[in-house]
Amino acid sequence: NIYVLSYMLRHDDEGVSLYELIEQVKPLLMRFPKKLIKIERVIKNVGEERLKEIRFSPSYLTEKRHVYNAELIPKFLEYTPDGVANAEYDCDMENITYISDDDFINIVKKSIGGNDDATT
Repeated sequence: NIYVLSYMLRHDDEGVSLYELIEQVKPLLMRFPKKLIKIERVIKNVGEERLKEIRFSPSYLTEKRHVYNAELIPKFLEYTPDGVANAEYDCDMENITYISDDDFINIVKKSIGGNDDATT
C-alpha cells in the first residue's frame, strides 16, 4: 500500500522558514544517510539564505498536514504516451478523505509487525 503525506503551505513573513523545517526533519533521517545527502544537496543547490527567507505559517501547515491513501488520489486513467516524460499535474485533495494520524500510526505498526501498544 502507498500513502501520501501532504502539506499545504501558506506564506507568512513571521512564520517558520523552510530552512528551519528542513533542519527539524534531519534528526528523523539520521538512519538514512542517502536521504540526508539528498536534503544537504537541496540546501546547497537552493542556498541556505534563500531557504531562510521563505517562511510559512506553522499553524496552517500543521492544520493542513494529512495522510492519504494513494488509491484515492485522482490520477490519469491512460498510460503516459510515447515521447512524453516527466509530466506533472496538480491534484486538489480537499475533497478526498484523509487518514487520521492515529489510524496511520496503527497501519504502519501493523505493516512492520508491531503491536497497538502506544509505548512501542
